[in-house]
Amino acid sequence: DFYESKKASVKGFKKTGLMLMRAVFDNFGRQMINEQEVLNNISDIVMNIYVAESSLLRVRKKEEAGEDVALYKDMIDIFIYDTAASIRKDAQDAVNAIFEGGELKLFTKGVEKFTCVEPVNVKEARRRIADKLIEENRYCF
Repeated sequence: DFYESKKASVKGFKKTGLMLMRAVFDNFGRQMINEQEVLNNISDIVMNIYVAESSLLRVRKKEEAGEDVALYKDMIDIFIYDTAASIRKDAQDAVNAIFEGGELKLFTKGVEKFTCVEPVNVKEARRRIADKLIEENRYCF
C-alpha cells in the first residue's frame, strides 16, 4: 500500500531524529547548547519530518474525499525520496560531530538503515507534474 510504505519511511526518519536527540543529550548534557551545528542538523531533520508527515496525511485525506491524487502521490514520492537524502546528510553530519571509532560506525549504520527508502523515478514523476502545470497554464495544486 502506498501510504503504508511512505508511513514506514517517515517512521524511519523519526527514529533517526530521536536517535540523534538522545545521542546529543547523552554526550553533551547541558553543554549541548554549545553544539549549535548539531542542533541545527536535528532541527532540519525535525522540520523535514513534519512536512513529510503532514503532506502524506493531506494527500490521504484528499483521496478519502474522492479526489484524484495521482499527481499528489508523485509529489509525495519525490519529497520522501529527496527528504531521505537530506535527512541522511544532516544525520551523518551530526553523527560525525558526536562520535568516533566503533560508535561512529554503529550510528552510521543506524542512519543508513532509518533513511533507506524505496527507489523512485523522480524524472518521470516530475515530468507528469510539469505536464499538468503546462496543460493548465497555471499553478493548479
